[in-house]
Amino acid sequence: MDRPRRNPLLALARLHLHAGGDHDAESSIQASLEKSARLSKVVFDAPPAPYAYAYIVIASALFGLFLYETTAGVLDSIVAGVVIIGLPGVLAGVLSAPLAQGLGGTLYYRRSSFLAAVCVTLIGATLVVAVPFRVLLDFPPGYALLFGYMMITSTRHAFLFATSDNRHLRSLPVTLLQTAIGLPFIALQYSFGSRELLLTLLLPWVFLVPLIFFLEVFDAPLKKNFKVSASEMFRYYLDHISTGRMEGEPLLKRFAEPITAKFGVAAFRRRDGTLKAAVVVPALHPGPIGQLGGSDLPGKIAGSVRDVELVMVPHGSATHDFNPVSTDDVERLAREVNRVIDRLEFAEGGSMAVTKGGRIRVTSQVFGASALLTYTSWPEAIDDVEYGVGLAAEMAAREAGAKHAMFVDCHNSLTPGAGAVFLCTPRSDAIIQAAGDATREALDRQVETVRVGIAQDKTSFTKRDLIGEQGVQVIAVEAGGQRHAYILWDGNNAVPEVTRLIGKALDGVVDSFQVMTTDNHSVNAVAGSYGPVGHVASPSRIADVTRLAVEQAVSDLEPVQCAFGRGELEDFYVFGHQKTVQLTASINVMTSIALQLTLAAFLVQGLAAALLFYLVGLV
Repeated sequence: MDRPRRNPLLALARLHLHAGGDHDAESSIQASLEKSARLSKVVFDAPPAPYAYAYIVIASALFGLFLYETTAGVLDSIVAGVVIIGLPGVLAGVLSAPLAQGLGGTLYYRRSSFLAAVCVTLIGATLVVAVPFRVLLDFPPGYALLFGYMMITSTRHAFLFATSDNRHLRSLPVTLLQTAIGLPFIALQYSFGSRELLLTLLLPWVFLVPLIFFLEVFDAPLKKNFKVSASEMFRYYLDHISTGRMEGEPLLKRFAEPITAKFGVAAFRRRDGTLKAAVVVPALHPGPIGQLGGSDLPGKIAGSVRDVELVMVPHGSATHDFNPVSTDDVERLAREVNRVIDRLEFAEGGSMAVTKGGRIRVTSQVFGASALLTYTSWPEAIDDVEYGVGLAAEMAAREAGAKHAMFVDCHNSLTPGAGAVFLCTPRSDAIIQAAGDATREALDRQVETVRVGIAQDKTSFTKRDLIGEQGVQVIAVEAGGQRHAYILWDGNNAVPEVTRLIGKALDGVVDSFQVMTTDNHSVNAVAGSYGPVGHVASPSRIADVTRLAVEQAVSDLEPVQCAFGRGELEDFYVFGHQKTVQLTASINVMTSIALQLTLAAFLVQGLAAALLFYLVGLV
């Protein structure tokens, strides 16, 4: 774009913005992702097992003080707490993971120890809450312990449902493990008889049956619409983020749909015949997260393209519906890119970069006889551009006289709640109009010689900075005395401040530039659902690194020949049309009823437990 004149966290309470385009669906997608991210973060950040076990021992000793009776000393109560509460917790933490894995689940030691620690806390909390009942009703501490141990069956089962196995019968032995280990210690300490035995047999079902019923109700929307369990989706998501396992891809394939994946390639060849750079623009979305499917699409394609010094993979026109679900398909696409490059016919000449539009701007630059289109609305925030809008912009460029056209969504200005660009909206109409106008003028400003320089910095930032492995890439183009820089950061959009500071940093280095991002969702494994470039790393530092890369690219300028090519791949599996909206709607239904279901389960469990205690004569 022309030099700019001037001019994070998803706040669920204030989803807002933007002019032009219906962004409600995309905003709700972001909101749902953020809810999942907050839930999963608790499990991701579970402490190492030794810390959990140390907590169990210390906490159980403190909770033992609430077992104090006049016939026992304080030290005896502390020891009783460690033996009756702590020891079963440690054993359950150690044994739950292998037991769950033996039954087909995916529980790890860190999570099982964390779960055991949570359950020890709940048992202790039950002892604390029971103090008034013990005083007023002469309620023995053994019954409070029994109630606490029975209550944690509900907690353990819900945790296992979400993170290990959604098959209730398979999880049941692990669910009951901590309780089963603790009961003999309670019985030995408090000499339980037939009534206590009856409670032991019935109380677990008082807590488990309502929970299982409500879990099935909670799971119904996803099962009905996508034939998958919310537990499965969350578990595979969790496993991929924490261990890198790829079992989530087969799950995604259950509801995926085939499309004809389309892509464009612009390539630049030195006079000696070597390929200096290629810009590959697939009409695919680089998601969903981590390394699953199309995530890290830039790295997967760049690493597979042969004999090209620099491969740039900016964001094409595609929403989350075009998330590839299979790494194998992405590798097939990369092989097809190689075949297209092998068939390219190179020619001399190109044009200056021409920008048209006001609030909505499209820059067109002709290489050979074909146009590269780059769109931005910076500083106004926006997320993805759907495929139809990009296709219509390419058609407008061809109508203006270009042989081929390739549309890039710069994806360079994000604030919380920004949505997508859809056809037949004022924003999309402006994009299409600007694409035609810019290409028409670019064709009038053609020159015989185009010089290109390249640069890349992969080392200044890491994924912890929310920058993908490709770092920053620059292709500088000199035509007709104009120097224009294409700057691509490997990340998921950018905060508006990034482009503003890059503009200041490049003053005097180039005449115009475009800041772009790849929309790489591999960084979301670190950031959650909101992690644009500049959200963690300092925008001023990003601008400094950008200037160095652009200066290097300018110093590398040399004459090149240019070529355009297009390719497509049949039976390429993606999320599918409207699947993201449907998935979001299902998740929103589930989250909207979660609190009510939880309260209903607690109420039923509490009333049933109180009735059971009354019937066996303990109240």
